Amino acid sequence: MSAGSWRVAWKIAAIYAVVAGVWILLSDRALLLVLEDPAVLTRLQTAKGWFFVLVTAALLAFLIHRYVSALRHEDRMFREANQLLENIISNIPIYIFWKDRDSTYLGCNQRFATVAGVGKKERIVGRTDHDLAWRMEDAELARNLDQKVLRRGEPLLDVEETQLQFDGQTATFLSSRVPLRDDAGQVIGLLGIYVDITERKRNEEITREGKRNLATLIAHLPALVYRGRNDRKRTMEFVSRGSQELTGYAPEDLTENTGVAYGDLVHPDDREELRRKIQSALEKNEPFRHEYRIRTAEGEERRVLEVGRGVRATDGELLALEGFVVDVKGEAK
Repeated sequence: MSAGSWRVAWKIAAIYAVVAGVWILLSDRALLLVLEDPAVLTRLQTAKGWFFVLVTAALLAFLIHRYVSALRHEDRMFREANQLLENIISNIPIYIFWKDRDSTYLGCNQRFATVAGVGKKERIVGRTDHDLAWRMEDAELARNLDQKVLRRGEPLLDVEETQLQFDGQTATFLSSRVPLRDDAGQVIGLLGIYVDITERKRNEEITREGKRNLATLIAHLPALVYRGRNDRKRTMEFVSRGSQELTGYAPEDLTENTGVAYGDLVHPDDREELRRKIQSALEKNEPFRHEYRIRTAEGEERRVLEVGRGVRATDGELLALEGFVVDVKGEAK
C-alpha cells in the first residue's frame, strides 16, 4: 500500500475513533443522569449500542464511497491522460523509444518499431540494438551514445546518425537522448527521439552540387558576372573570374572596391547615362540592358554590354544588383 493510501486509511480511522469516543462518553453520561432503573438502563444501552453500530456503519460506508469514487476519478483521469499520451506518441512524425540502464528497450512508438524490423511495438521490449535491423557499427554507435547519457546524466542532443533500415534503405537521423530519473533523482534509463532528415540531407547535397556546378559555370564564362550595390561607385559584393580578361583586374581587386571601384572603370562620358538607365529600370522593376565604354587596367578603352536587374526582398526593398558584363568586340567611340 502506498503512503497516500495509508494516509487516507488513517484519516478514516481517526474520524471513526473521534465519533465513537464522543458518542460513548456523552451518551452514557446522559443515560446515567436521567435513569436510575438498572433494567431500563441496560435495555437502553443495548439499543444505544445498536444505534451506534448503524450510524457508524453508515458513516463508514459514506467515507469508503467517497474514497472509492475519488480512486475511480483518478483512475479515469489517468487512463484518459495515458490514452492521450499514447495517441501523441503513435501519431507524432518522429521515432520515439525508451530504455533501461543496460540499453535494453522498454518501449517505443510504432513508427520506430517498423524501421527497427520488429513489427508490433510491443515486441521491442527486452531487445537491444544488436537484436534489431541495424548494422553492427550502427548498433555500437547507438549503445555508446546511450552510455554517455546514462553515465553523465545529461542530455545528448542533435547527433547525426546513419542507419540501415529493415527495408534495406539507408536513412539519416538527427537523434536526441535525455536521461530518465526516479523520485530520488537517480538515472534509471533514457528517452530517445529520432527525426528522419534523409530527404533534407539529399536536398542539401543536391543544392551543394548545384552551387558547385553554377560556380564552375560562372567561373568559366567569358564575362564579368557580379552582385553589387546600387551606388555611384558600383560597389561589387561578388565578381566572377571573367573580370580578369574583361577589365584586367582580378575579382579581389574589384570586390568591395579593394583595388578599384568598377564605377571608376566606366568612361566618364558614359557614367551618367548608365546610371540613368539602371535607375529607370529599377523604378519600373524591369531588367536593364546598356552598352557603354570602360577603361581596362592596361589603359585600353573597351566597349561592353551590361545586362542586369534589381534583387528585392519580399517587402520590395532593393537588396542588390545582379547581372553580367561582356565585351561586345566593337570599336570604341
